[in-house]
Amino acid sequence: SNYGVSSSGFQTQTGKTFDSVIFGPNVTDIPDELFYYSFINNDIVLPSGLISIGARAFSNIDYGDASGTLSQFRLSLPETLERIGEDCFRYSGLRILDCTMETPPSLNAPIGPYNVFVPENAGINYRADQNWKSCFIIDPADEILTINVRTPGSLYDRIIAQNKQLGDILRLKIKGNPDDTDWNIVRQMSKMYELDLSELDFETIPNGLFNGLNNLSTLSLPNTVTTIPASAFNGCTNLTGIFHIPSSCTEIGEFAFRKTAIEGLDYEGSLIIGRGAFGYCKTLNEVVIKGENTQVGESAFTGCGLKKVTIEEGVELEDEAFSFNHKLTEIILRDGVSSIGNLAFQYCEVLRKVVFDGLVNEIGEKIFNMCS
Repeated sequence: SNYGVSSSGFQTQTGKTFDSVIFGPNVTDIPDELFYYSFINNDIVLPSGLISIGARAFSNIDYGDASGTLSQFRLSLPETLERIGEDCFRYSGLRILDCTMETPPSLNAPIGPYNVFVPENAGINYRADQNWKSCFIIDPADEILTINVRTPGSLYDRIIAQNKQLGDILRLKIKGNPDDTDWNIVRQMSKMYELDLSELDFETIPNGLFNGLNNLSTLSLPNTVTTIPASAFNGCTNLTGIFHIPSSCTEIGEFAFRKTAIEGLDYEGSLIIGRGAFGYCKTLNEVVIKGENTQVGESAFTGCGLKKVTIEEGVELEDEAFSFNHKLTEIILRDGVSSIGNLAFQYCEVLRKVVFDGLVNEIGEKIFNMCS
């Protein structure tokens, strides 16, 4: 159903499900627990004049429902917003907040943790607020520290020479020839949210390079990388945006991006995508799988937030490749798809449209098992 919200006459909608929620232009206050433990299937847009959001307004009861209350993972807060109630978005499914105001809305309890994008130079205001400190504040004005590691093992000395402390580095670009000693230093930069390795020269990402970098949001890899190893980004749950796979890369290891917050996948050529590589990436809305001889491993995209999937010519899907995508409504299979494995799209319960654009060479058993 559609639920139009006016500026008066609110009724608590606890435990209900909505296709969409449309806020009237005059709404200034969203009351406590309005959509407590409800579920909203499509994205919402908060009204431009909104002043306050009440406690638990979009909160789930617990994390038993992995989808959360809101279908979307990213929400823009209007510039007029002044107050956010306690546990407003708790277990809602949100991962990213876009804050357009320079002064943070007041909170009576910690919020998040979320990736919070703020206006230029506003980061200092958010980081000074005790209740926003649990979030990862991303300010375009934050300094990018560039270090050229001419001598392997010298990264720490180069940082100290610039009067920097590891715990204060937010954005870092590394050049030169870092070794394992240097990568161990990188792992200690707990607040860092951007890492640029684009000018380095290595084929395989060092094992465990990103372990512990839970704040990492943006990453640029060198064009020499041929392999992204298994579990490469394990724990990097805040890695977001469209992830660009270097054109040199031909293989992504199993569980490499599991449970990250990436929003899309961009690559050229052919890929071998390992088992569970993008499993439970709830922020993935749409993917195009392309490239002659590209292989999508078992359960590679299971449990994601995908709404649309396109499979191009020459692609091979292994068993359960896109299973348990509970928001998937549309699948396009181009002429010449190589094969679709058993149970490839099982438990995609809201699937509405499947387009066979020509020949699929081989189709496994029960590929649409338990789809509506």
